[in-house]
Amino acid sequence: VYQMQQCDAFLLPSAHETFGVVYIEALACGKPVIGAKNGGADGIINQTNGILIDVDNITQLISAMKTIYGNIDNYNNIEISKGCISNFGQKIIASRLLDIYERAVESVGNHSSSSQYKMG
Repeated sequence: VYQMQQCDAFLLPSAHETFGVVYIEALACGKPVIGAKNGGADGIINQTNGILIDVDNITQLISAMKTIYGNIDNYNNIEISKGCISNFGQKIIASRLLDIYERAVESVGNHSSSSQYKMG
């Protein structure tokens, strides 16, 4: 975290990302980020907190780096951090997971009452 707090921006243009936890860590520190449209960054990075580029597009990467560098003062570190916490903070994630679990339990309950299971 110390290293993240010392940087001005964070860059991870990986080709594949399952969720993008490291993007969230950077955003929680208030850092604008550059990431690739890789599945993990797509729902995390937006125009207020960074730039998304196409995978393996060096031209876009260079342009994004220049844009962040030239406009670093336009990124509001406090707002980036607040936005991250409101979307990915402990309470919101716990609430989302609880909702998923409740729907899964309801689904299993609905299926078990409408069908017969045989044990043998």
